[in-house]
Amino acid sequence: MNYKKIEKENYNIHVIDSDRFKSTVVQVIFAKNFNSEDLAYDKILKSILVYSTKKYNTKSKMIKRIEDLYGINIMSSCSYTGNVGFNEFTLEFLNPRYTDEKTMRESIDMFMEVLFNPNIKDDAFDEDVLKLIKEQSITECKNIVTNPRLYSSLEYNKIMYKGTPNEYSVYSTVEDIEKVSSKKLYKHYKKLFDGSYKIDVIIHGLEGEQLVKYIEKYFDNIKANKNEYNIFVNNKHNNKVIEKENTMPFNQSKIYLGYTVDNYSDEKDYYTFRVLNMILGSMNNSILFDTVREKNSLCYNISSYINRYNPSLTIYSGINKDNKEKAINIIKECVLSLKNKALIDTLLDAARHNIETSLNSYYDDLIGQINNVYMNEFASVLDIESYRNKLLEVGSDDIVNLAKRLKLSVIYFMKGELE
Repeated sequence: MNYKKIEKENYNIHVIDSDRFKSTVVQVIFAKNFNSEDLAYDKILKSILVYSTKKYNTKSKMIKRIEDLYGINIMSSCSYTGNVGFNEFTLEFLNPRYTDEKTMRESIDMFMEVLFNPNIKDDAFDEDVLKLIKEQSITECKNIVTNPRLYSSLEYNKIMYKGTPNEYSVYSTVEDIEKVSSKKLYKHYKKLFDGSYKIDVIIHGLEGEQLVKYIEKYFDNIKANKNEYNIFVNNKHNNKVIEKENTMPFNQSKIYLGYTVDNYSDEKDYYTFRVLNMILGSMNNSILFDTVREKNSLCYNISSYINRYNPSLTIYSGINKDNKEKAINIIKECVLSLKNKALIDTLLDAARHNIETSLNSYYDDLIGQINNVYMNEFASVLDIESYRNKLLEVGSDDIVNLAKRLKLSVIYFMKGELE
């Protein structure tokens, strides 16, 4: 895999040349500082742009054209990481070596049709299509309360990350979605190309260099910015642990414990944080799994995860409501046990083995490779082998010292009343 970055006046092109995949992917990512007021508009916009265009103004016409191009895939998403919000549009098509240059050009043209020629009339999106997209989005929002894991995680985020972007959900709210109008949505769309966003185009696959000239044809006249964005969130620790409980009509209860890290430094602490998390709750024989589930039979499942850009550690478990207090106490003990160097020494080899196994899959992960390249625009993201070496260099003393700086911030319990 070879990588090259081409810095244009207003935007960047990233070319990842690889012969490992049969597909070629072109991804256009728009980035700017997170704004909660954009959530509903971003959610609707990412769906309406891929639904129809000015030239292919019905869903059936879109599907027919896509089928003519050997079933290309055009996808969209909106998300945010740390302080930065992202709108992503992705084209996946059969590598040109298996088709021909004409198909490649037409695939790119179709993708650009989606981006640059939306289904607009009188400075507004098609009202019928907008109504359909809004109905689908509202249904999705309402269905959150039927998904225990999703619902509980969003409620936990509101507490753990209050005052920061992670407090908000990309699902937005029914009320905000209902307020989106076709004219306001078109104004929001135009911001993509008026200099409000940082724009990066990533090409992954063989013939990447050949695709650059087609990309330049469309993008060289747009407006974008080259601002530097601070992706890291300064999430202050709660001096007093916040505890909250609510009850929902589910068959299983959910519990979250959220920890912050004193004086976190991404450069110094990130790799240790990753290994600590693996030992605590993200490998098969983790401390949490072995202690809470296997030895004490207190949960259905348990795991932990970290947030790099809003530095925190979260422990999640599905439990019986009657086990709440005992489970919380034992989970706290598990976190405290990270300060036990002798215990960490017994688990470090297993963690390293898991690191090796998980990182080996990177070479078969096309989207993972794109993300790894792109996030270098915002933080220090090493190439995969340097990253592997950094993780394998983490020792038990590093983990113990970081564990001493963990502070419990939030305990959230969602009681399943149908248990």
